[in-house]
Amino acid sequence: MRIIQRKRAPIFRLVVVLAIMAVGGGCVSSDDAADNTREPGGIAASVAELAEGDRVDIEDFIGTSLPASAVNIQYQWEFGVDSALMLRMDLPAEDAEGFLESLDLAESLTEGRDRVRSSSPDWFRTDELTSFAGAATESPKMPIQLTVDTSDAMMSTVYLLAFTV
Repeated sequence: MRIIQRKRAPIFRLVVVLAIMAVGGGCVSSDDAADNTREPGGIAASVAELAEGDRVDIEDFIGTSLPASAVNIQYQWEFGVDSALMLRMDLPAEDAEGFLESLDLAESLTEGRDRVRSSSPDWFRTDELTSFAGAATESPKMPIQLTVDTSDAMMSTVYLLAFTV
């Protein structure tokens, strides 16, 4: 009888530990805890109207500053095993070039290449664009994929997807 009790004790402890973790007693790193305090997304008419904390979070995540000329900014965070940021903004074409250079892309923008494939949210869909170019970074820490709507020679719409690995 004692042998059976000894064999059950480790299994019982394992079940208890798993139950505690399932209820929320598992460890969360301070980085994950900080990420989960972010707003899930937002809209701003311009960089100046973007809340300071949101702007800083976005810039820290993508590793570069948002151009001051960016307008019609929409963004959404997703948290899970990895963190992801979907960002859409309109920029004067010349400012878009500078912004893309600051991302340190691993490849040149390629006309007709859609690097961002997302079915949600609606404002982030690129499947109906008629004139576009795409590129990506190869950063092992923070891959960035982007598509640029090039249908307007004066104004570019940048769709950026950045995520942790």
